[in-house]
Amino acid sequence: MAKKPIKYAPRMHKISEEMKQWASLIATEISGWPSVTVKSMFGMTTFYRNRVIFGAVPSTRALGSPNSVMFKLSTPTPELNARLDADPRVQTGKPNHKWYPFEVASPKDLRDALTWFSEAYEAVQPLQQLRMNQKRKQSSRNKPR
Repeated sequence: MAKKPIKYAPRMHKISEEMKQWASLIATEISGWPSVTVKSMFGMTTFYRNRVIFGAVPSTRALGSPNSVMFKLSTPTPELNARLDADPRVQTGKPNHKWYPFEVASPKDLRDALTWFSEAYEAVQPLQQLRMNQKRKQSSRNKPR
């Protein structure tokens, strides 16, 4: 019997006290946005808009690097892709990935991190509409005629 390859989880890094403060500032701002729910997951604080996750900041652990926050863009526009590629603090990787780590090196980066979280927050709305339309189509197919 052939052995299955072992898949390792990404490494979680402990964060500094400084990063805890920066992440707390970001979380405080985002938690005040309309329709945002905040949850804790794997040492991170995660943000949802209408039950769709769009970002995460470390509370005790970080993915990628000890100073990174993450935002999710499922289908970025070509203009948004160009902006992602132009920002050296955003780690772009494989094509078709959805999560983008953003490196926070100083308090000056917090404003730009919030701008990227805002892009991710706004991107959730069309995704939410698409999901609702798909559910309506499924429920109309399941109704007896």
